[in-house]
Amino acid sequence: MAAHSFIGTWEVVGCISQSGNTEKTGIEGTQFCLDESGDVIWTVPEETEAIPLFSCETYEIYNTSLSGVVVRFGAYAGHVIEFRVDHPEPQDVMLLTCEGWCHLHCKRVVTSDPEPPVDSSFSLLPALEDGYFSDLSITASNNKQFAVHTCILRMSAPELDWTQQPPPLSGLPEDVLGTVLHFLYAECLPANLGEQTARHCMAAATSLPGLERLVLMCELYLKNMALKQQIIGLVSDMHACASQIIEHFSTKMSPGEHSADSLNSNPAKLCFVVKQSVREAAIAGVKLLLLCDLFTKRKAELSREERHEIIRYAKSRLPIFMSQLHRFLQGVKSTFSSMSPSQRQEVATYLVPETYSKRVFCILYLYFYFIFQIETILDTVSALVVEVKSALEQIILVLSPSDSCRSQKGNVGEVLGKSLKNVLHIRELSKLRSFHQRITFSLVHLLQK
Repeated sequence: MAAHSFIGTWEVVGCISQSGNTEKTGIEGTQFCLDESGDVIWTVPEETEAIPLFSCETYEIYNTSLSGVVVRFGAYAGHVIEFRVDHPEPQDVMLLTCEGWCHLHCKRVVTSDPEPPVDSSFSLLPALEDGYFSDLSITASNNKQFAVHTCILRMSAPELDWTQQPPPLSGLPEDVLGTVLHFLYAECLPANLGEQTARHCMAAATSLPGLERLVLMCELYLKNMALKQQIIGLVSDMHACASQIIEHFSTKMSPGEHSADSLNSNPAKLCFVVKQSVREAAIAGVKLLLLCDLFTKRKAELSREERHEIIRYAKSRLPIFMSQLHRFLQGVKSTFSSMSPSQRQEVATYLVPETYSKRVFCILYLYFYFIFQIETILDTVSALVVEVKSALEQIILVLSPSDSCRSQKGNVGEVLGKSLKNVLHIRELSKLRSFHQRITFSLVHLLQK
C-alpha cells in the first residue's frame, strides 16, 4: 500500500482495549496530521490526559510479510510505538492495532493539505508591511523610510520613548532596522535572517531598553546556526575519511611503476595501507560519535523545524555514504581477489614473523589456563544469569497491571497512558529475556566445547 494514502489529518473516533472494553477513554477526538516529510502533529483536546503516543513527532510506513502494513511512531523516551494498520476501502477509515495495548478507530478529516489552524499565533506583521494608518516614520541609515504605528511599538517596547525626535532606532542599517521592527510586530525573527544581520541586531539592541528578548533570540539563532555548521563540517570530515580509505585501495599503477610496488606483491605497502585505512575509519567513527553527542545535547534548544532540517540533511547523505562503501568493497575485492597463491604466501610470511612459535606457545598456555578456569567462570555467570532472570520476572510481575488495578475506578485516560507505558516496558524486558536466553545457550554450547 502506498504511503501517500496515509498523508492527511486523521481523527481518533474510538478506542477499544485488548480486553474488549469499549468505555470512553478521553482520547476520542484527538487528531493527528501525517505530512509528506514524515512528521506527525498531534491536536489533543484540553481535557485529554497526555499519553506517550502524543510525544511522538515522526512516523514511518512499512510493508512487512508478517504483519502487513505497519506504522511506527517515534520516539518516546527511545521507544518506537508500532501499530498494525487495517486500511479498508474506501480509504477514509483505518484501524490501528498496538499489540498488548488497544485498537484505535480513525477516520480521515482532511484529504488534501491541511490549512493553517485557526488558533495559530496572531501577528501584526501585515500592518508593518502595508503601512496603512501609520502615524510615525523611522528612517534607516540609507534614508529608507519605515511606516510604523506608535500604539504597536508602545505595546511591544514600552521602555522606549516613541515621542522623541528623531524616534528610537533611527539611523540603523536597513536590514537591522527591518529585523528589529519585524520582532516588535511579530515577536519572532524573520525567516531570511542572516548571521551578520543577527550580530548587528544584537549590537544595536544591547544598548536599548526593552529589547532583551530580541538579544536572546539572536544569540540562540547564532548558536543554532553554528551547530548546523558543525554538523555539516563533521559530515564532510566523515566523507573525506571514506574517500581517503577508497583512495588507499583503489590506487592504480602508473605506466612506469614496477609491479613489485603494487599492493598485491608488496606486503609492507599492503600492511601500511591497512593501518592507514583503520586509522581513517577510527577518525570517522569518532566524528560520528561527536555528531551524535552534539545533536543529543543541543536538540532541546532547536525548534521542531530546525531538528527535522538536520535529520533530513543527515538522511540525504546516506546514499553518498552507501556509494562510498560500495566503492571501498570493490577496491578491497579487486586487491585481494587478484592475488596469486604465492603472493598470499608472501603476505602471510610478512604478517607472521619468526617469533610466531613463541607467540603460539604463549597463546596455547593462555588457552589451557582459560580452559582450566572456564568451568568456574561459567558456574558464576550461570548463577548470575539465574538471578537476573528471577529479577526480570519480578519486574515484569510488578509492572504487569493486576486485576485489582484494572477494576479500580478512576481516570480512564490516565489508566490508558499507564498501560501503554507498561506495554513498552514489557517489550524491553522481553528483549532482555530473549538476550538472556541466547547468552545462556551460547555459554552452554561453549562449556560443551
